[in-house]
Amino acid sequence: YGVQFVPAKLRSTYNGAVFQWFMSSGGLFTGLILGDLLVDDVPGGNTPGLIGGALVAVSNSIILHLKRRLGLFTSVVWYQTANLITGYCVGRFGLLGVPADP
Repeated sequence: YGVQFVPAKLRSTYNGAVFQWFMSSGGLFTGLILGDLLVDDVPGGNTPGLIGGALVAVSNSIILHLKRRLGLFTSVVWYQTANLITGYCVGRFGLLGVPADP
């Protein structure tokens, strides 16, 4: 994980808006291609999925600023640690409508 940020280490990302645009466009076009291939098997959208996508977009833009301040390795470690803790708390305590699994 974090391999998508290696090109951002090698090139200047300025304020990160273009990099974020490319990351979001990659997800969008992958979804469109899969939707075209899976014609009738595509699940409908829902609000939690849209909120999750928005949070991923925000986190991708935040990591660019972390990379600039802390370096690539340290920023990816902090980013993945936050993902791990968030995932654990959602599953363990039942946040965001997920049933708790004590």
